[in-house]
Amino acid sequence: MRVRAVWVALLVVLATGCSADPPKTATLIVDAPEAPADRALQISVAGLTAGAKVEIQLTTDDIDGRQWRGHATFRASAAGTVDLTRDAPLAGTYSGVEPMGLFWSMDPPSGDLDHSWYNPPVPQTQAAIAMRLSVLDGKRVLAKRQLTRQWAAAGVTHRLLTLSIDHVVGQLFLPAPGGPSRPAVLYFTGSDGAIDPWAAALLASHGFATLALAYFNQPGLPQTLANVPIEYFGTAAKLLGEQPGVANKHVVIGGFSRGTEAALLAAQNYPTLVRGVLLYAPSNVAGAGYPVGDHGWTLHGKPVPNLEIPVDHIAGPVLAVAGGKDAVWPSQARSDALMGQLDRAGVTAPHRVLAYPAAGHVVGSYPFTPEGTRSVTNRATGTDEPTGGDPAVNAAARADSWPQVLAFLQSVS
Repeated sequence: MRVRAVWVALLVVLATGCSADPPKTATLIVDAPEAPADRALQISVAGLTAGAKVEIQLTTDDIDGRQWRGHATFRASAAGTVDLTRDAPLAGTYSGVEPMGLFWSMDPPSGDLDHSWYNPPVPQTQAAIAMRLSVLDGKRVLAKRQLTRQWAAAGVTHRLLTLSIDHVVGQLFLPAPGGPSRPAVLYFTGSDGAIDPWAAALLASHGFATLALAYFNQPGLPQTLANVPIEYFGTAAKLLGEQPGVANKHVVIGGFSRGTEAALLAAQNYPTLVRGVLLYAPSNVAGAGYPVGDHGWTLHGKPVPNLEIPVDHIAGPVLAVAGGKDAVWPSQARSDALMGQLDRAGVTAPHRVLAYPAAGHVVGSYPFTPEGTRSVTNRATGTDEPTGGDPAVNAAARADSWPQVLAFLQSVS
């Protein structure tokens, strides 16, 4: 009878789990702990108590050394596992099944994500960044692992371009030598006047010589986005096409927001240099100066009219990426209008829109970094203006469009 009572008590313990000790360790499984920054990861945890609640945290530092943090609480399966490709969190910085949710949903150390952008250390001085992944049971750390996210692959080189020597201002990233010849990418942003070295480093890592170009707000250049000469972009395209490994000296010109106007104008006026056009949150209309000025652009010393941009001389394929909830301007409608212009002009090269109806203005480019939805500061008023969408849908759009952008670039001949 005594033996039978012991077995009954043991069965009760096993059934209820009340007296089962939680594990002191667990196993973090990452399919690629060292990987390019634009590669999605598969992350899971094993060795947990069935039904246990654990938190997975991801932390990293920005360019200023401030720590950003994504976190999510999960309940372990009957097998004692959590799989981010399978499981939705109970709570955290994101919801739903999002394998890379910890990455794009990281919160800044102060303020809120809607008003913040994550800027990693610049790739020209730090080719890879460290991220720290942890599994916690309360305050106990059950497992931890460091991830390395590479912005610039081995062999990628960087050179700063100056107006006095190169006649343009920017950062040139060249792929490792010995790879296949591919078109180059001339890329620039919009009315913030920033240079995006992270996109350039990633594109160079994929084999595309890339120039991240500044076109105003630098010494020797227009100080605002007003009366910017389109010839400047032609100079940049010519310089870029002459770099080693560039196929047939062909350049794809890519712009974001107001930069898409310059991209279209340059493609229209330099068809022998520009053989493809990539547009993020585009406009097909040449706009006025920003924050002030009658005209944003000039050509042959004359202002470019604030009208639809002609496209009949564009010599290569065009890819537009746009969000239907763009709060800056109706970029999806303007993308559709641009496709109609290309059709009417008889442009036979492929042209299409990657439309994301719920995404906002920050619909591109590279994925898996946290970005807010109120991140445009009006320089005239100093006010913070919304860009539309929300971090989750914008992140999904970037993750979906990025591989299609890479395929588009590779298709340009």
